[in-house]
Amino acid sequence: MMASPLVIRGPASLKMVLISIFWAIVLMSLPLRAPWVYLRPDGFLLVILYWSLRAPPSMRQPWPFILGLVADVSDYTAMGVHAMVYSVIYAISVRYRSQLQTMPPSNRGVYVALMMALTQILIMALVWFVEQSLPVMAWWGKFPVNLFLWWTLPRLLEPRRRTQRSGVV
Repeated sequence: MMASPLVIRGPASLKMVLISIFWAIVLMSLPLRAPWVYLRPDGFLLVILYWSLRAPPSMRQPWPFILGLVADVSDYTAMGVHAMVYSVIYAISVRYRSQLQTMPPSNRGVYVALMMALTQILIMALVWFVEQSLPVMAWWGKFPVNLFLWWTLPRLLEPRRRTQRSGVV
């Protein structure tokens, strides 16, 4: 079964955007211990990518920056690292969203995976530049978790359409 094509919609309801941001905060603040902390998903990245590709008017430029500042506080990184990276990722997503609209779902998945990998690389580079130390390689553990959550995100955030089955053949 093929997924529906990406349709750029008008602005989503503020309520839905705020609910998704709330759940992103919940995901980012999961109290995990030492080996599991590297599997904590990047909820803000998922929300930023989702709303910038699905309903661009819902997620304007200040949102990624603000969410990035919250992520910096949450992850104990230097202030502005996530804010800058999320703003760059948002700008790239908005730039290529019209091309993504014509792609099949598998190609969009590759694009999203590349954007998530680019996010990890940019954050690692900035953390290394600011703190002069590289994060441990286990830090990449959130990448497959983010990919799985990206696959489930449309099923959680999009309203279900009711189809009526008729007995007419």
